[in-house]
Amino acid sequence: WLKVAGGRGHAVREFDAGFLKRLVESPHALIEENIELPLKISHSSIVVEADVSLAGRLRHVLYKRAGVTNFAKWVTSFFRQSRAEQSWRLGQALRVRGIATARPLAIIIPRFRFSPRVSYLVTEWIDGAQDFHQFAWYLNTLGGGERFNICRQVAENLGKLVGRMHEAYVTHRDLKGCNILITRDGDDVQCYLIDMHGVQIRRFLSGGRRVQNLARLALSAETHPWITLTMRLRFLKTY
Repeated sequence: WLKVAGGRGHAVREFDAGFLKRLVESPHALIEENIELPLKISHSSIVVEADVSLAGRLRHVLYKRAGVTNFAKWVTSFFRQSRAEQSWRLGQALRVRGIATARPLAIIIPRFRFSPRVSYLVTEWIDGAQDFHQFAWYLNTLGGGERFNICRQVAENLGKLVGRMHEAYVTHRDLKGCNILITRDGDDVQCYLIDMHGVQIRRFLSGGRRVQNLARLALSAETHPWITLTMRLRFLKTY
């Protein structure tokens, strides 16, 4: 970790110390340099693609600026971890539990007094990843046999991912298609959970909470009518 006049930063061991110092001193500069590669721009966050120095070489990453959205959240932010710190902690916890997610690489916490509280998060870039909806639209362009085989793998891997979450008492209050990333390498398909802001790790996970997660995900599948009942059943069986 690193602490300077402008704030503090925490990073994995292989993160270049000089680059971390640069981010802590001017955390928004990396967004300004890559604003032409936005992944999300909203009233609460900005997410861009960027390159950082990791293990002696430049690596493509996701860089996120998270802030508070109203006065009540601004007041309570003084008494709890920042959104970047929460995402760091939860991301590491999920990986320890064998739940696939993007690896957190660094967090930047600028020093503040009465200005809006913001924080910054760096996570690994998952090459070739598309969210659930993008991947489903891509599958719709494939032939029937190939689409069936890939869709079957997605159903099984997604079932394993959500099943592992619930087995570890992990819930995601917004388990929808845009918070699931999917990669394909030939016949190998992998699913990842993202957006730690909606994640909670509980001591006990009720049946109602599990059903809520599953129902939210099922609602996302409704936008793709070619996802058959057979595929849904395969998901539930693997789950």
